Amino acid sequence: MRYCLLNALGIGAFGTVYRARERNTNRVFAVKVLVRREEPWDVALALAYRGEGEILPKLNHSHIIRCFYSHGWGTPRVEIVLTLMDGTLSSLAESPILPRPLLAKHALHQMLQALDYLSQLGYVHRDVKPDNIFYTILPPSRSGPQQPKHHHHHPSTATTNNSNSTMLLPPPPPPPLHFRLGDFGLCEHEAFIEPGEVRGTMLYMAPELFDEDPGRRGRPRPWQRQTHKSDVWALYVTVLWVLDLDGIWRVARRGECSSEGVGFTFTRNLAARVVVDEERVGALREMARVDPWDRVAAGEVLRGLFGGYGGGGGVPGGWVEELE
Repeated sequence: MRYCLLNALGIGAFGTVYRARERNTNRVFAVKVLVRREEPWDVALALAYRGEGEILPKLNHSHIIRCFYSHGWGTPRVEIVLTLMDGTLSSLAESPILPRPLLAKHALHQMLQALDYLSQLGYVHRDVKPDNIFYTILPPSRSGPQQPKHHHHHPSTATTNNSNSTMLLPPPPPPPLHFRLGDFGLCEHEAFIEPGEVRGTMLYMAPELFDEDPGRRGRPRPWQRQTHKSDVWALYVTVLWVLDLDGIWRVARRGECSSEGVGFTFTRNLAARVVVDEERVGALREMARVDPWDRVAAGEVLRGLFGGYGGGGGVPGGWVEELE
């Protein structure tokens, strides 16, 4: 695959993402260039190779970034050719083109599909957050609901683990935005994640990943593995971030979630929020369970809130109004 790098789109700790054009077809892509800079390179490269060199190329889902080609592994310069997107959910939330509740609803619906797909394959992303959720603005002819073709879900009458009533909500209108989950540098199969091995971004880490028993405050917990339930928690916090509930932007910008103790207290507060304020975020309460055994899986939320991938049926009102 021959291509030329154009303008830089973003800069990270170990590399830069460029817009690129394939020479023969003029198709445009994003190319992530990893360049050796410091000692942590070996660790970062090993994680990147596992996540983006081995796992990502195997994945095929409409809400996950595609990896078309990569080369240079084992050298000081690695290039990874990816789907080109318009930006991140993080940048979009700061200058939203949709009302925040509607933006959160679309992002949640599409990311649940991505996480459900990953969990069925046994993978844990381990770094779900607004910076790693990418969007593209769809042309009018393509703005209908995105329907994955590779697997199906049961009808919309399913319920969550912790509720005897169906949490069914009307399907969102045709989205003008298409979201994809990206940055698989920390992704791993659950079978290969060791107890106590914690990767990710502090603000979005689930309670079970901190050094305190989630069910008994002050009591050390046994080491737990990151699982797909950790990704569900991270998506829950991402939705709150888009809505800016609990001053999450302030927390993120001031680094108030910089230690495990502060982080655990913060996550407990997030969980408590849905108990006392269910009128605004009650639809997400099953994602906010402190104990991962009680927390719902992505597919359960998807069926409970949206009736599967494309919806069908529902109750009067809607999730958007519930969050406003």
